[in-house]
Order: sequence, then structure tokens, then C-alpha cells
Amino acid sequence: MDGDRKFRAETTFRTLDGETRTELVDVSVPETYADDCSQVLIASVDITDRIEREEELRYQRALFEAINESTNVGVFVATIDREILWYNSRFQEMWGIPDELLGGHNEAAIEYVLDAVADPDAFRRSTEELYEPPYEPRLTEVELADGRWFTRYTAPVVAEDGTRYGLLTLTRDVTDRKRYETRIETQNQWLERLAQVISHDLRTPLSTADNHLQLLNIELDDPPEPVAESLADLEQTHERIRKFTEHLPQLARESTNVDEPVECALRAVAEDAWGVVETDSLELVVEDETVIKADPRRLQQLFENLFGNVVEHATGGADSASTVWVGPCEEGFYVADDGPGLRSTQDEEIFKYGMSTAESSGVGLAIVRNIAEAHGWAVSVDDHETGGARFVVTTAGTHAGDR
Repeated sequence: MDGDRKFRAETTFRTLDGETRTELVDVSVPETYADDCSQVLIASVDITDRIEREEELRYQRALFEAINESTNVGVFVATIDREILWYNSRFQEMWGIPDELLGGHNEAAIEYVLDAVADPDAFRRSTEELYEPPYEPRLTEVELADGRWFTRYTAPVVAEDGTRYGLLTLTRDVTDRKRYETRIETQNQWLERLAQVISHDLRTPLSTADNHLQLLNIELDDPPEPVAESLADLEQTHERIRKFTEHLPQLARESTNVDEPVECALRAVAEDAWGVVETDSLELVVEDETVIKADPRRLQQLFENLFGNVVEHATGGADSASTVWVGPCEEGFYVADDGPGLRSTQDEEIFKYGMSTAESSGVGLAIVRNIAEAHGWAVSVDDHETGGARFVVTTAGTHAGDR
């Protein structure tokens, strides 16, 4: 009686079946009865559902902000008309943009950033393209004037009915990765130059050794059988050294780094590799539609060398291979043939540089191991159920998908 004649409050009530609900109550006294309050109007609305929706929205917003503030990725959201809707502290920290430039239209923020990038014109063009139809997802790399590198991924924010609310941009600092790639590329170039020098320098003594061998063959017109066998072995050794020397630059190029792994269909990559290798009458059988994460270019090289190994070592003889199988196994995937298989003396040594099961350079399987290890995988060999050899590439439990 001593207060206002109108007030509003939220309260709760319990229904007859025990459910607790929330109610918005409006109480007012008509002006005619303001003095004695002999008539009071009370109106109530059940707002339980609205309160629950608001609580859910508050929870989702708090969760969204917690996730985006805890990540090391810069998050930025703007409308199609370039009005800034939201950004996290990581985004502001990465670009160093003052608070006053991150309100309203984002043009001021873009102008500020132009001074920080190595190529302002390219950055301006790529940014303008983001706000032009059809607003497709786009990933670009940005080099900063101070030597840092960012990747910028932008995608539209679209409702289920197709309404475009704006653009979401995720910025990631990839400076360490770029520096690593540059260091590896420099190292690879140095290794290739070194291999070329070694290959060149070996040709002279190898040529001298060949000349001496020819002179011995001339002088020893009809040598005893043990001597003849030794001379033949020496000639084969020279040929293997020559082939290995020729392959040294290639070995250097087959570096231990791989590009960012993506999902690869084993069948498609194997068939592409099969089309490159001269496989003659061999038949390829891919046993499953397996998908793995790998650098597709390097994975195809792995298959090419394994197929080439079958051609070189499992064909042409009495037990010549007719079929090559590619398929999944518990550890990863395998390449097998129905050729003569492995000799009892052959083991993991065949993956070492220069090791061979025939008169060859022993390079192909070394490259296979190199590519496998570059992905964080392992490669092994055993006998296949058909009697041939089976090469198993173990991918399970490796870090390839995290690269």
C-alpha cells in the first residue's frame, strides 16, 4: 500500500502434477481505485519456454567464447556488408589491431593491416574477393613484413535455409612450418648438389677401373675358370656401382619431407602409378576402396617403385609373376605378387641404399622406405600366400594424419 501502483516480477509456481514453471506477473491498480486499492488487476504469462531458450543461448554463447578464446587460431566474423560482428583476442593479438578499429565497418582494420603485410596490393585484392559472390571457402597464405607467415581460411556463415549471415575467417600462424619447409628445401638442394659432385667424381676412378679390367681381359686370353669368374664378378660390380652413381642425384631429390597429407583413394593412386610403370603382361588387382591420409604425389612414387621392383625381380624367369595385388591389411596396406618370392637370405636389408636382389642399383626399395618414413610409416617385407613377396606399409598408429 505504500509503494507504486504498478509492478512486474518473475516468479515460479508448481503445477498439480509437480512441474515447476516460471511466470511473469504484472500487477496494477486502476487509477480510479488508486487510493484504497479496492480493485487490483493481475496478469500472468507462463515464460518457462522462453527462459529455457534464453538459458540455452547464454550457455551456447559462453561455450562459443570459451572455445574461441582458448584456441591459438584467430577468429573473425563480419557481415557480407563488412560490419564486424565478433572476433577473439587471438585474432587481435596476431594482427596487433587497436580496439577502436575493431568496431563497426572493417575497412579501418584492413587499412591498418596493410602496413603489416609484405605485399599490400595482393592482400587487398584477396580480401576484396572474399566479399564478392559466390562467397566460396578460400584458403590463402599471407607473408608479413616482419617475416611471419599466416594462413587465412574464410568461409560463409550460412543458415539451413540458405541465408548468408556473414563470413567467418580463421587465421593461423604457420611461421614455424614455413621456416621448416624452407630449411628442408635448402637442405635438399645442398644434398642434391653434393650427390651430383660425388656422382661426377666417381666416374673417373670407375672409368679407370673399367680400363684396367679390359686390359686384364685382353692379357688373359684364356684365363682359368676361377679367374674368369672373378673377372665377371668384377665387371658386374662395376656396373652396379655405375648405376648407383647415376641414381645418387635422384636419391637426394627423394627427400624426407611430404606435403600436407590429404585423403587419398588407394585404388586411384595405385592405378595412376601402374599407368606410369612398364608392367608388360602383369595384371593389377586392387582389392578394396581404402582411403588413407597421405601426400598423393609421394604415395604414387611409392607404388611406382614397388611395381617396378616386381617387374625387375619377379618376372622373366620360370616362376615369373603374373599378378600384383594392392589391398588393405590390419597394419595399413600391402603390395604383393605371385612371383618367385624372397630368398631365405633376404630380409629388411633390401631397403638399404645399394642393396639389391638382382643386377640393379638397389635404389627403388630405398626410395620406398624413404617415402614411407617421411609419412611417419614403416615398411616391411615377407612371403605372400601365393608364394611371391608381400610389402606391407604400416600406417596404423602413426602421426601422418597430424602433420
